[in-house]
Amino acid sequence: MKEEHKFRFELGVSQKIAALLQTIAKGLYLLTEENSPDSYLMKIAAYIEKHYAEPIHIADLSQSFAISQNQLIRTFQAEFGYTPYEYLKKHRLLKACELLQMTEYPVEEIGEMTGFRNSSNFIFQFKRQYHITPKAYRKQYSPFKANSFLRHKA
Repeated sequence: MKEEHKFRFELGVSQKIAALLQTIAKGLYLLTEENSPDSYLMKIAAYIEKHYAEPIHIADLSQSFAISQNQLIRTFQAEFGYTPYEYLKKHRLLKACELLQMTEYPVEEIGEMTGFRNSSNFIFQFKRQYHITPKAYRKQYSPFKANSFLRHKA
């Protein structure tokens, strides 16, 4: 009887160890697949692209993804070539270019729509990036420039 009790005990321990190893293996798989740096960095980039017009703070991103601010900045820059802030600024400026080309919203409003805190900052950042003012960019690249002349004349 003692041997049978010992066997059952060892079998129970073996089953618990196997279950524990299975849980650890599953956790490691999930860590490498879903929470790999590539995965969370892509989620951060997607978040920035979706919420570019809103205030975005590194502290909030790092807290949401349970990573330190320094590690977030370092890994993001290694993956994309820009810090998250630079990535956000470039995305905002690209959206501003689209709006300047495809709409007739005032420059100040476009700056606001793309998340810049004021029109002066928007114009400064735009000129710094593209070496041209937003107004001059619109004049040069807008497909509406021919139509604008006719509309204002009529």
